[in-house]
Amino acid sequence: MSMYTIMVLQTNHRHPCVFLAVNIYCLLVFGNAASSLHVEHGFERRADFDGATALTRTILLNVSSPSLIAATSTCSILSQAVALLYHRELKQCYCLDERILPWSLRISSDLSWMYYEKPGYTGCPRAMEPYNGHLYCFHLRTASLGHAKSNCSSIGGYLLEIESSTENRWLSQRMYFFYYNQGAWGSWWTGGNDVAKEGKYKWGTSGRDIVYTNWVSPEPNGGTNENCITVDYRGHWATVRCGRYFLYVCEV
Repeated sequence: MSMYTIMVLQTNHRHPCVFLAVNIYCLLVFGNAASSLHVEHGFERRADFDGATALTRTILLNVSSPSLIAATSTCSILSQAVALLYHRELKQCYCLDERILPWSLRISSDLSWMYYEKPGYTGCPRAMEPYNGHLYCFHLRTASLGHAKSNCSSIGGYLLEIESSTENRWLSQRMYFFYYNQGAWGSWWTGGNDVAKEGKYKWGTSGRDIVYTNWVSPEPNGGTNENCITVDYRGHWATVRCGRYFLYVCEV
């Protein structure tokens, strides 16, 4: 499914009022048929997803907004907002913290909903979260280890490698949020394993020895049956079978 074609209106940026007036004029005159509509504040229309519905857990903010321009302005203030739905008649706006992807698309009976998202989709459905010089993409749907690794690689990253107690604490706080606020139940894959040598744990991508650990008793256990490592929202590590499905975090 191809990205919606955007044409940026050429105006004199030294006159922001003129720029805004032109955009509002396009909204009023062309409305939904404007295949070249440019929207301010970093959101662009996905006409192929108009009429979509959003899962409750993805809605950061539900607010009335007098215009589309005002809606994009409101959502742009939220650092985690990567998409929005705007109802052209009800003037209702949903700021979303997760993009609507083709395989998760749900169509509403109310086709007055228009869908917009921030361009530059990198394979992370959410906003990349910065910490200590790295970016983290939290995937709230379970995946096999191979699929998780492949997705992380596709965005230029790798499966999570935890190297300090402070990083582990920050990650657990974010996982706690997703656990209690967005229904992200279960543990999360890390890139750690002892596949090459039993009991000798290494990070899969960098190949470095795992120095910092936060095993929950009686871990690590499971012997050769459990060679991979997960972490939960409490920051507790455990060994698991590598063939299972878990949530995952990509690190860049």
